[in-house]
Amino acid sequence: MKKIILTAAVALMALTQQAQAQAQTQMQAQTSAPIPATAPAQPKAQTQAAPQHDADYNARVEAAKTYLQTVSPQKMVDQMMDSLANNQQLHLSAADIAEVKSSIDIAALNKTSLDAMVKIFNLDELKMLSQFYGSPTGQSIVQKMPAYMSEVMPAIQMQVRLSLMNHLQKMGQTNGSVPAATPSSAPSASPAKP
Repeated sequence: MKKIILTAAVALMALTQQAQAQAQTQMQAQTSAPIPATAPAQPKAQTQAAPQHDADYNARVEAAKTYLQTVSPQKMVDQMMDSLANNQQLHLSAADIAEVKSSIDIAALNKTSLDAMVKIFNLDELKMLSQFYGSPTGQSIVQKMPAYMSEVMPAIQMQVRLSLMNHLQKMGQTNGSVPAATPSSAPSASPAKP
């Protein structure tokens, strides 16, 4: 049971990391795309959960649905499950992977994804996302992103962890108390100077 909970937590973290990486890729694609001089900027979707919808709400919903047909939460979960299945350190059986996968609420992920996209992106951004990720290049990026993230995220996590531990140790020296750290996660402390 612990192994399944751990796997689910790892899967959730990987999905979050993949979503962050996709958002970064999307922002880079958007900033490199030419902006028509005649088209006024579209307003962002309302950030408050209000029952009122702006003029292009329904169009944004449809554009988000189109995008989610191309880059669906189901595809992301499938990629993550494949990645977990191939992770030799986790020692997960096919039955473990199947159990974790079957317990994921894809309908909830679809709704969350749709709601977030409509809330955050404007209509032009949603159309561009669909256009880019529907292209052969976009599809190739979607397929390669999990491998990329598995290469990069451990290094990022290690650097953040080391930096945080160094900062906490400095705070402890300033405050007179050193936070407890495990030997495997903390950098070695320098000997105190007389």
